[in-house]
Amino acid sequence: MAKLLAVILPCAVLAGSVAASGCMGAGDIYAGPSKALVAGYCLQHYQEFGDYRLEKCVGEDNPVGIFDGTLEKIGWNKRYIVGWRTPANGGERAGWMILDTSDGQIEGPFSQSAFDSLEADRAGLRGIVTSPCRDVLK
Repeated sequence: MAKLLAVILPCAVLAGSVAASGCMGAGDIYAGPSKALVAGYCLQHYQEFGDYRLEKCVGEDNPVGIFDGTLEKIGWNKRYIVGWRTPANGGERAGWMILDTSDGQIEGPFSQSAFDSLEADRAGLRGIVTSPCRDVLK
């Protein structure tokens, strides 16, 4: 019996270690609270990193979000979702991103002045109130 335990116990410890390590890693980032916005899109808070991303509420799994980066501010209406994005890739610049939920078209990044001009010219963007993402999830 002692010999059997001497063989089984190390195997059980090894198997448990392998199983536990398979449950931890970059793919296991904890998603915190989220808020459904419009047209199946959600603002998601990732507590591990303290950042916010725009994602599809169900289905697609995009590790950097719809806008390919993290969001500081967000606003929306029935057709558009706009957000101030910090890019996931270092070669891109931060700025305002616009998602047309009617066709999935994404525009941006836009500087503040370029976004203000677009907002003045495009009736559908007028009146969208943007707020810090942390306030949206309160």
